[in-house]
Amino acid sequence: MEIYILAGIIAFQFIYIIYKDYTYSKEKKDLLNRLMAKDLTEYIKVENPTVEKPTNPLKKRLEREFAKQGFIE
Repeated sequence: MEIYILAGIIAFQFIYIIYKDYTYSKEKKDLLNRLMAKDLTEYIKVENPTVEKPTNPLKKRLEREFAKQGFIE
């Protein structure tokens, strides 16, 4: 019985250490980005990069055909 309690405590500590390491690395990355950015606009650009979605030619063609037939406006 005592061995299961000890194993549970060790497992909990292991998970806690992994979680803390993950959060600290995110905070460190954010801090370094803030320090390296020239101004607020550059920091925002690094934090939230705009990724353009690739265009789907099949979807565009279907939308055109449905618009011709009057299914969508």
